[in-house]
Amino acid sequence: MKNTQRIETPIDDRNPTVTRRGLLAAGGLLAVSGLSGCLDRAAGAATNTGASPAAYWDGDATRATSGTEAIRAYGAGQTDVRYVPATIRGGAGFLSGEVDLEGWSTSAATSAQDYNSSRSNKPRSEWWGQSDDSDDANDDSHATVLEVERELLGHVDSALDAVSRRSKADSREALDAFIDATTTSLRPELDRCTSDVCSAVRESSDGRVKGVRAAMDAVDAEDWDEADGLLEEVRGVVEGDITRLEDARANDTRSNGSAVGTPDWIDDTDDDGDGIPDVVAALYDYLADDPTIGERFTVCLPDARLPADRGALADELTPRRVIEYFTGEPNGERCEANGREGAARIHRDIACRDLLSATLDEQSSKGSRGVAAFTTRGGVCVTGVLPDADGAETMLYVTEDRTTPKLYQGVAYAPDSLDEWGEETVADGVAVTPTLVCPVLATPADCPCPMPALFYVRRCKHDEQYLFTGGWLIDDGALYENTMTLLASEGPTEVVAVSAADVDGDGYGDLVTGRLSRPRSRYGTTMLSGGHDRDADYLPAALRTEDGADGLNALREGNDRVVRKKPGRTRGEQAGDDATDDGDAAEMLVMALDAPVVHLAAAEASNDVKFKAGAELSKSVN
Repeated sequence: MKNTQRIETPIDDRNPTVTRRGLLAAGGLLAVSGLSGCLDRAAGAATNTGASPAAYWDGDATRATSGTEAIRAYGAGQTDVRYVPATIRGGAGFLSGEVDLEGWSTSAATSAQDYNSSRSNKPRSEWWGQSDDSDDANDDSHATVLEVERELLGHVDSALDAVSRRSKADSREALDAFIDATTTSLRPELDRCTSDVCSAVRESSDGRVKGVRAAMDAVDAEDWDEADGLLEEVRGVVEGDITRLEDARANDTRSNGSAVGTPDWIDDTDDDGDGIPDVVAALYDYLADDPTIGERFTVCLPDARLPADRGALADELTPRRVIEYFTGEPNGERCEANGREGAARIHRDIACRDLLSATLDEQSSKGSRGVAAFTTRGGVCVTGVLPDADGAETMLYVTEDRTTPKLYQGVAYAPDSLDEWGEETVADGVAVTPTLVCPVLATPADCPCPMPALFYVRRCKHDEQYLFTGGWLIDDGALYENTMTLLASEGPTEVVAVSAADVDGDGYGDLVTGRLSRPRSRYGTTMLSGGHDRDADYLPAALRTEDGADGLNALREGNDRVVRKKPGRTRGEQAGDDATDDGDAAEMLVMALDAPVVHLAAAEASNDVKFKAGAELSKSVN
């Protein structure tokens, strides 16, 4: 277990000994020499300096249930614990002062042996801009089929007019023309087309022909009302197919005219000529081995505030600054500028982006991926989507509004600014901000190419400390067809306070689980993969309903240029069966966005105790 004791502070991070003058200045008391006798009281009131480690709860996924299929679980590896002290300072000139603060971080990576073979889904091409000749052919077919469908609509309208005039001859002529166009013009083009939308039109055309033949029989029998009713039904189906094809054509135009060129961050060299850039092929080889597919972190710092509004640590650690601490090249400008301005100086391991093994890039992913959310009473989930999908944003804040003592309404919105964390939700003495979620590119240490991923982070306040919790995980929807990564939540993050004795004692896992209010929280941050199933107890209850299935399917469609819907069925009914129209189950990689955090409630304990306990906080089994 990695447990490197990093208590020695680098020289450039050390603070000079706080002198009598410095303490008085930090309290804003230097100008009044008669108050020098208050030195001890000023020092005691200067700030809260203590902190202790916290970590995400690993949980135990061995008992996760799903009604129809096996579940694959990916747990985190060993915990890395670090001592990351900070400094807060305030005032100016003779009224300036600074105080050292404790700080702790924990982090862990999640690996997945042979990740490619855990799914039958084939690689998706949109994210690297692979040119697909079959897609070009389908685009042409969509245009041709749309033209024929409009011709068929004209034949139906002519037949309806003839029926209204009680003209057998004109009715037969129009209906014969409908069947002839279907047989000679529509069917051959549909047979050449391989897209989902063409498959849908092919299926519905069989029903339309049956309806037209039944209308012919009604005309022969001079049952004009029956003929009219049958033709109105056929007309509705044709109009639906026309709408589907028009949507497909719009998607074809967007796909061909915009952003599917190879992104700047991918070397498009293709030495073997297979249409896949060599580095992308190497990425899928990496995923077929023992890849890192996610990491999580928790940084704990005290709620440090100098008296008389001289400075506060929390005011400095805005969402934008926290993002900068975890994205970008290690040892960059933020590292060199650390502490030159503002009221806080953060430890080098944070400022230099050294807490995670992967390099995260938030800027380069813009334009290639977005995030979208589905919210409901009792749940919210976020996934990565195409940037032009319905509801797609470059960044989302996800939170919950309390509707009853135990039920929350999911909320998701694009932030106006990254200078504030947003309104906190307070539950059981823990104040939790909205969770920021955005697409990033993640490059683990041994990965040959950046991979699409989702980054998330929030701030919790517990035991007079700020806990910055977050991480990243692979964006399956960008890498594989008919799949998505799902961050799911049904309430604010629960923080469980434990003592060092609790961590060392027998039954630690049961103790933590017993203090959690949500049944699915026992799975912690374990990533679970499988098809959507209403019996899957690792999903929030609200997402296992018909409305929840409908919402999840809508999110999945955010990764598809054209999605085919079975004739006569609603989108929710289709999603409820967890199947696409070719019969393959949709895969989901699910992680709890509201996963619980375990916090060592021992700010006064020794560093040795904190290191030892911090390394074991996550574990459900000692």
